[in-house]
Amino acid sequence: MKRVASVAIILMMVLIILAGCGGGGDKKDTGASESKYVGIWTLTSVDVSGNGQEVSAEDMNISGSLNVESNGTIHIDLGDERERWREMWKEEDGKLVLEATGLVGEMKDGRVVLKAFGKTVYFSK
Repeated sequence: MKRVASVAIILMMVLIILAGCGGGGDKKDTGASESKYVGIWTLTSVDVSGNGQEVSAEDMNISGSLNVESNGTIHIDLGDERERWREMWKEEDGKLVLEATGLVGEMKDGRVVLKAFGKTVYFSK
């Protein structure tokens, strides 16, 4: 139960950072149409302790997804109406960069890996 609460708090902290970041701005060529990140990614696991030990999202009774669109928009859904937002993204040096917040994700072993607040969140296609 502590892990679920910890992940919920972390996800809410990410939401707070992203609150009000609707993306906006000019639609510029981000190279997104050719990016390996484009697609729908489902939350599969979380490393809540920061020690590399993953716990499945199913075991933690949490859900989430990233819908990374080729037009440079990313829709983030962490399973609750209050935890849904969108913003602009770009690929920079092979990494997924959320423009409004500066959060960075990487592709590792075919998964999108996002790190925030000492926690690591894994998404798979």
